[in-house]
Amino acid sequence: MKVQTERVIWEDATFDKAKNQVYTRLVYSTQAFVTRPAINLELTEHMAFLWMKPELILTNIRIVSYLKPILTRLV
Repeated sequence: MKVQTERVIWEDATFDKAKNQVYTRLVYSTQAFVTRPAINLELTEHMAFLWMKPELILTNIRIVSYLKPILTRLV
């Protein structure tokens, strides 16, 4: 998928005590160059994908905790 990065919309970090490692998470706002790009999934990482509007994600599926405040700002 070809996208143009617009800006960072979320940044946080977590510390893994067992590995003595800090992990930083950055979430970017981007603009896709096609409306329905072909997605090739790495089957060892993902089983499927689904395009959804942010408001539907917030009301219809379970999401990881850090995504809720990000998506809430987008709707």
